[in-house]
Amino acid sequence: METRTISRKKPRLFLLRLSFGYGFGELLGATLTSLLNYYYVRTMGLGDGYFLIAQTVYAVYNAINDPLIGFATNRRFSFTKRLGKTTPFIMGGGLLCLISAIFVYRAPFSGQIGLLVWMALMLCLTDTFFSAFFVNYSSLVPVVVRSKKERVSFGVSTAAVGTICMLIGFILPEFGNITKQNGYVVPMILNAVVGVILLAVLFGAVREKPELTEELLRGQCGSEDCGFLHLLKQSVKTKNMLLYLVLFVAFQTLSIMSISSLPYFLEFVMNVPLEQINSTRTLLLMIEFAGVFVSLPIWSALAKRMEFKTIFGIFGIALSLFCIPVRFVSNMTMIMVTFFLIGLGVGGFWMLLPSVFSDTLDEIAYVTGRHDEAVYAGVRTFFARFALVLQAALYFIIRRATGFSAALSPEQITDKMKFGIRFEMLGVAVLFMLVASVLLLAKYDLVGEKLATIRKALDEQSGFSSEEEIK
Repeated sequence: METRTISRKKPRLFLLRLSFGYGFGELLGATLTSLLNYYYVRTMGLGDGYFLIAQTVYAVYNAINDPLIGFATNRRFSFTKRLGKTTPFIMGGGLLCLISAIFVYRAPFSGQIGLLVWMALMLCLTDTFFSAFFVNYSSLVPVVVRSKKERVSFGVSTAAVGTICMLIGFILPEFGNITKQNGYVVPMILNAVVGVILLAVLFGAVREKPELTEELLRGQCGSEDCGFLHLLKQSVKTKNMLLYLVLFVAFQTLSIMSISSLPYFLEFVMNVPLEQINSTRTLLLMIEFAGVFVSLPIWSALAKRMEFKTIFGIFGIALSLFCIPVRFVSNMTMIMVTFFLIGLGVGGFWMLLPSVFSDTLDEIAYVTGRHDEAVYAGVRTFFARFALVLQAALYFIIRRATGFSAALSPEQITDKMKFGIRFEMLGVAVLFMLVASVLLLAKYDLVGEKLATIRKALDEQSGFSSEEEIK
């Protein structure tokens, strides 16, 4: 096989610009979903049961939509040679997503059915565009970021950029009034402006050269082995991918439950005045993100010396343990300390999420001889959306069991209701996270010589010399 004179080694500036794709996702996640329950249930008056229905519709659509979009875009189009395989979907999907996200928090109805339909419809539309962006972006990363050293550096960049973008997303609501029907429109417009800036920075890193487009299209076929259902089965049959997916879903569940329950925790458990809830929430998240930044140099140094499996599992266990105090303490100072500790665990977990996922995709590409990363990125989102169903279901079950309603005043809240709020915030999700982390430590075997063999074989399949240094 002829060896190309292209190097795979990527400069740090390239890795930093590429990490803005994760930053874009974290920005959207923070602005779009963190206050979703509070806006529709607390501000607009949507019942918990109706919220559960809308969230379930969205989650089911989202689960199906992501892998199907990954499959649909994982092919050659008339514009592919000129624009690239992933670049049009990354940029076009990102821009359309920013526009449609504005209308999620611009509900024109006040009735229960109208709110339910609007919430489900706008979330599904926004997710369609976001899926086109993210599954293609995620499929590009493992192809262009190859070595362990680069993946650790890229992981540090994604954790840092993602943290900053998420913090921006949490601060943006300060420019609006979440307690009013249209009070979130201005923050979402500002979100679109920030998002466009992120996409502009990202463009230079995702713009494909002809040789990269050729590699991404390598192995494309029309046989049954390339069918969507076959690729979906392949992902769950691959042990290491399945272990990663379980831990990823656990982390998503923990993140969604903790962030979306935080306003309720502050208002009804900590008795924070309604007008101070958003600023207090932002302060706690800034403290958590301070923990993320403090932890990154430590976790980065460890990741360069230890197997991803070991560090990833330890991060998961540590994060689970750091969350436990929130279920008991009622002093705001101790809550701040706890959020800082949670940030220490989150930092390491964020840092290795893209690296471990890339390793599992390498294993599948090695076994199949094809680059189907876009489909598997969609499959990951397919499983991650179960976290949304779990969130809505847990809200419904716990609140029915405790008698809590968002329409109550803080004076009407009983100790049983307060326990329920703490439990839905960091209860079941913490146990899920702990079990998933232990499973990964015990069963994941994509390490050492096995991983080195896979990486070397993929370089050879692509026609690149593993000893070359790449510009």
